[in-house]
Amino acid sequence: MRNDRDGLWPLLAGFRFAFSLWVLCAHTYSFAEHPLPVPSVSGAMPVLCFFAISGFSIHHSIATEPAGYLRRRFWRVYPTNFATVSMALVAYLILGPELKSAVGHAGGEIIPPLTWIGSYLLLQTVLPIMVPLMFPAWSLSIEVAYYALAPLLRRASLRMLLVISALSLLGFCGLHLLKGTVLETLVFQKTVFFHALSIFWAFACGWIAYANAGRVRLMLIFAASAPLAVASYPPFFNIEGWFTIMATLLAWFVVVAILFLQPTLAFRRPVATTLNYLGDLGYPLYLSHYPVMFIVASTLLRDQHARFDGVIYGLCAFVVAIAIYHIVDRPLRRFGRSAPPLVRAPLRNAPAATVSAKSA
Repeated sequence: MRNDRDGLWPLLAGFRFAFSLWVLCAHTYSFAEHPLPVPSVSGAMPVLCFFAISGFSIHHSIATEPAGYLRRRFWRVYPTNFATVSMALVAYLILGPELKSAVGHAGGEIIPPLTWIGSYLLLQTVLPIMVPLMFPAWSLSIEVAYYALAPLLRRASLRMLLVISALSLLGFCGLHLLKGTVLETLVFQKTVFFHALSIFWAFACGWIAYANAGRVRLMLIFAASAPLAVASYPPFFNIEGWFTIMATLLAWFVVVAILFLQPTLAFRRPVATTLNYLGDLGYPLYLSHYPVMFIVASTLLRDQHARFDGVIYGLCAFVVAIAIYHIVDRPLRRFGRSAPPLVRAPLRNAPAATVSAKSA
C-alpha cells in the first residue's frame, strides 16, 4: 500500500547527503590551496541538522519496530566505523611521520593503542581519545549515545523532553565560556562528553517532531534555537558575513520545517532511488573523508601544488566512500534485519507509509 507521505524519507535522505557534502567541502579548507566552495567553512550546522534528522528517524525505527532495534543500529553504524578506523590505522602504520605531519594542525602527534581501541568502540563521548586523523567520529560517538537512550526517551513526556532540550541549549550557549580555562583541552580537543549534553536539543527536535506533526508552536520553538546557538558563539559556526549566517540558519529552518510539517511529496521511482542511495552514501562519506584527506595529503599531493587540489580531495573521498558502502556497509546491514523489507507502520499522524532506506 502506498501513501502520499512516502516521499518524505527520500527527501530526508537527500538532505543527509547534502549535509555530508557540505562537511566534506568545508574540510577541504584544512588541506587544499584551492578548496571546494561551501556555504560556510564550519560543518557545525550540518552536524546539528544531522542530529535532528537522526532523532526523527530513530523515533520512527524504535516506535514501529522495537524488536531488534539495537541490533539494527549496530549493523547500520559499526561496520562502516570499523572500516574507517582500520583504514586510518593502516595508513598511520605505513606512512608514520609523513602522515602525522601532512597537515599543520595534526602536529607530530603519536596515537597510542588506547585511542585506536576507543575509536573502534566509538568511546569518544566518554574517553579522551579524539585525534585529528579521525575527527568526524566525534559526532558519531554522540549519536551512538543517543541511540542507547532511545528506549528511555520513549517513556519521557513531551514536557520533560522540552525541559531537557532547554537545559541542553542553555549548556550549548555557555559552552564557549570554557575556552581559556583548564577544561578547554578536555572539552574541545580530547572528548565530546560536554558536547553530547549540549547538542541533545538538536536530536530532541527530530524526536519530538516525529510524534507532533503539524505542531507549529513546537516548530517555531525549535526553529528559534539555532539563532540562539549561533549568536552565543559565532566562531563555532564560522560566521563571517551575512551570506554565511543566512545559509547557516536557512539550513536549520528548512530541516525543522520539514520534520514538523511532514509535507506530502511524490517522487518518481528513479528519483526516490537516487536520493535514498545518496543518503546511504552520505554516512561513509562523512565518516571516512577526513582520514582520506590525510592520506592524500601525505602521498598524492604531498609535494604538489595542484590547481584543482580541492577537487582531487573530494573525488578521492567519494571513491573510498562508495567502496566502503558497497563492500562493507550495504552487505553487512542485512544482519540487522529481522525479516525482508515489508510495509511498515506509518509516520505518526499518517494512516500508512512505505519506508525506504534510511539511517541516522
